Amino acid sequence: MQYMSFQGPNFTMEVPTNWLVSASPQFQAIFVKPGDYSISPNLVISLRPVEVGVTYKAVAESAREAQAQQYPEYEVTAEVDYGAAGGTGMMRHYKWLNADSDELVMQAQAFFVVGQLLFTLTATRGNEPDKAEAIELDNTFKYMIETFRITA
Repeated sequence: MQYMSFQGPNFTMEVPTNWLVSASPQFQAIFVKPGDYSISPNLVISLRPVEVGVTYKAVAESAREAQAQQYPEYEVTAEVDYGAAGGTGMMRHYKWLNADSDELVMQAQAFFVVGQLLFTLTATRGNEPDKAEAIELDNTFKYMIETFRITA
């Protein structure tokens, strides 16, 4: 897979050259893998201001509580706190059941608070029946998130 450097508002990251790129009022960047998927693999980035003193841990805990109430069969599968190594964020992997399509949704979500800006990266894919495809998507998401750099 080939990647290119993407410059967004207050961040840069490497993204696949063949993925579609867009934005919306809610998301500053949306990256979507083209193809025939019931749930299009995508990674979205949102930035929003937060009050002084808000931490990534507080945001992540609030998100976890909301997701547990909102998503049927919500289950956290992994969590990494980058703060333990001097970082400013955390990553959570979780899954839940989309009741409308009866399909399992796999997501990874990273939270970073720098100054008074919250950066949230959310990667989403379906429960791909092709295990190699699922691994490739997870590795692509992992690389994209690992190359994310805040420039503000």
